[in-house]
Amino acid sequence: QSEMKLTQVKVRRFFRPEDISVEKAYCSDVREVYYSEELHILPVDSIEGKCEVRRRSDLPECNAPALFQHIFFCEHLYDPSNGSLKQLPANI
Repeated sequence: QSEMKLTQVKVRRFFRPEDISVEKAYCSDVREVYYSEELHILPVDSIEGKCEVRRRSDLPECNAPALFQHIFFCEHLYDPSNGSLKQLPANI
């Protein structure tokens, strides 16, 4: 248990539409997130659940969205330093 408190992970920051603007929050899908270049090092015990980010075209076709609560999609890159939103490059 003490090792868990010392273990850290490097994570990439994804932004939700409401982090960017009120307009984005109202017109975006609740599963949409925006990729960023921000990396953070966090204690592993701060992780609360699983999260999977895919391209929108790779989302599962299902009428039961509750089964995929941990799956989000990303199509854009967000730069918080200048507020710009760009198409996600194919190599990411």
